[in-house]
Amino acid sequence: MFLIKRRADGKYVSPPGLRGLRHSYTARIDLARVYQTKEEAERDLCPENETIVSVVSVPDLFRTR
Repeated sequence: MFLIKRRADGKYVSPPGLRGLRHSYTARIDLARVYQTKEEAERDLCPENETIVSVVSVPDLFRTR
């Protein structure tokens, strides 16, 4: 899973449809838009001011080793 993060302030791209903007942003990672593949995130990326961040799924965070 991948997120898009704005370089200037570290906020994440929100899901589509919020406020009618191409990209709106949130500081809350739990409200960020999740892309299933890196290629999907790359298609939506504004390379001048955003970067792709790889994340683990929430269940993976609680898995015991």
